[in-house]
Amino acid sequence: METMAAARLNLLNWQRLCLAFCLACVALAAHAFEPPAFQGDVLDEAGLLSAEERATLTRRIAELRSQDGIWAAVLITGNLQGDGIETAAVKTFEHWRLGRADKDNGLLVLVAPKERKMRIEVGYGLEGVLTDVLSKRIVDGVYGPAFRDKRYADGLLAGFDVMSRSMQGDPATLAELSVGAGEQAAAIDGALFLAWLGAVWLGNLCVPLLYWLFRRRRGGAAGESAQKLRGALILFAFFGLFFGLFLGVFSQAFPADPEIVWALLGANALFALVFTLPLSFGGQAGGKATADTGWSAGSSSSSWDSGSSDSSSSGGGSSGGGGASGDY
Repeated sequence: METMAAARLNLLNWQRLCLAFCLACVALAAHAFEPPAFQGDVLDEAGLLSAEERATLTRRIAELRSQDGIWAAVLITGNLQGDGIETAAVKTFEHWRLGRADKDNGLLVLVAPKERKMRIEVGYGLEGVLTDVLSKRIVDGVYGPAFRDKRYADGLLAGFDVMSRSMQGDPATLAELSVGAGEQAAAIDGALFLAWLGAVWLGNLCVPLLYWLFRRRRGGAAGESAQKLRGALILFAFFGLFFGLFLGVFSQAFPADPEIVWALLGANALFALVFTLPLSFGGQAGGKATADTGWSAGSSSSSWDSGSSDSSSSGGGSSGGGGASGDY
């Protein structure tokens, strides 16, 4: 009877946990960014543009579509609702279905004045010319200065001019913007760089130490020699230095792109946990390591197209994930 009561209590606790998790997911979804319905090439929910500025931007976007094949749209949103600028841009791009189905030539400029963030989202068909590098330089060198001065229309028009010239093969476009980008890249905070380097280096050293202590506590490390531990520490110190250098630089060079930092941290963890530890404390020909760690190499589980439309929303484009983000 006691066993049955304990089992029922355990089941009840699991049900409560699942219910709490579902409620948390619902709460997060309720506060996620929801893109508005497409209402034309320029949608200013924040009320930052005058009627004349909206008309000017709409005419310029029509020129980009007819002359350069860029099906652009602008959204100045009132609130990102807690989502990142990248997530909000992809949601809007896909919801508005920017570009032509046969060319994937859509482009979205998303501005979030409340969060002081901006994003250029580029469709697959334009990524060969409107590269991530060019988008980043437009964000930093054109949009940033203008938006900080609250000259939103001027900044957007200047950015469209750069895109148009790039589509027409103007070789001076990147050269003109590279000055501002170079100045930004040079402004690296030494203290923050050393903090990243030190944190990643020490974090990597903790991994083999904790792993060794865990195996020893489980009785699997009784025969481990100090030489093996020393070798693992040297190897992890190298990983810490390597990834720490990259994180120290890229975390400051691309502050608006946190996915770069997460990708580097994920790569560091992958090398450390999957490849290095089994080799460092492997024991006998890999078989003992597999038994001790519980890991085995074989155990993985697994439209419509309207070319004559007057609107940038043609119903066929898709976001290629290209573009760039920034703060201002």
